[in-house]
Amino acid sequence: MRMLRPSRTTLSFLLPTLALPLGMLVASVLAVTQPVVVPPEPDQAPAEPVEAAPPSRMYHAFLSPVTVSLPANGGRLNVLLGAALPQTADRALEKTLQDNPDAVLANLATAILDAIDTTGAGADPVQLYKVLPPSLQVAMNANLAAMGAPPDILEVLILDWALVP
Repeated sequence: MRMLRPSRTTLSFLLPTLALPLGMLVASVLAVTQPVVVPPEPDQAPAEPVEAAPPSRMYHAFLSPVTVSLPANGGRLNVLLGAALPQTADRALEKTLQDNPDAVLANLATAILDAIDTTGAGADPVQLYKVLPPSLQVAMNANLAAMGAPPDILEVLILDWALVP
């Protein structure tokens, strides 16, 4: 019986082609069996007090603008307002604002004139734009309290602004 032996040329071709798969096998075995080094945990810093998340809001836009004649012949100011309300399941405050918008907007012209008088912002529209929302919020909450509704307006938004000379 004759034994077949590969020639030198065949061996010189087969051995280098087997080197790559064998090298990959050895590398994968070494990668899997390497111990995992876990870095030590850093020292825990003292926990800072977590700020409470602001309440979820819903927004209500008033359809009728507030119109005011500015003092010292400063022209006329038309302001379209919106309000940020706390989101509740019964939506009672939103229903109150929809049913009685005139009662909520009743004395806002006076609040605008008072804000102009106290800050002297009548000549500067940019300063007046910044001063109005807080004073209007106080006035709207006072109107709601007078109506027997909870004064829960979180923020007053100026949706449209027109200063007509």
